[in-house]
Amino acid sequence: MKIFFNMSFREDIELGLRIYKEIENLGHKHTSNLFSSEKSAKSFYEFSSKEHGEHYEKLFSKLIRSDIIVVEVSIHSLTVGSIIQKGLDSRIPILALCREGQRKPFLDGIEYSEDRLLVVEYSNESLPIKLKEGLDYLEETLSTRFTMILSSDISKYLETLSHRGITRSEYIRNLILRDMRKLAS
Repeated sequence: MKIFFNMSFREDIELGLRIYKEIENLGHKHTSNLFSSEKSAKSFYEFSSKEHGEHYEKLFSKLIRSDIIVVEVSIHSLTVGSIIQKGLDSRIPILALCREGQRKPFLDGIEYSEDRLLVVEYSNESLPIKLKEGLDYLEETLSTRFTMILSSDISKYLETLSHRGITRSEYIRNLILRDMRKLAS
């Protein structure tokens, strides 16, 4: 599975590095490498204004390419809230991790109305188990896959899009979602 992981940079960076590694240890691939090392995580604070703007663009393009989003939500963060909202809007399952006793009230209501959002409390010791259980549960909720037979010209076009960073399935899903929104309005 392709996993997008993020958390507030005001939070313990060591925790972010640990969650990032635990996701890898479970055999998943990351769409973002921001927590791949302490240096890459701390470099966020050294960004110029322009680099922060570029980071914002990259952040959401990497989020869209994921199968599941994992966020650590033990402290309030507008960025993490934006990530959760973008994930919900994009119909990507979200695992929201929070330390035991630090569950945020806004997650209580949304979790029951959004079936693709799972909030899991963890302790230092239970993190690997809770992460695995949460990811396994959300993996089961992913949409059904189906096969399409495409003409060679359509297949070539989709291949050119994939070289630009847009997966075939992402492109087709977005076309369908756009049509669904048109019909709904």
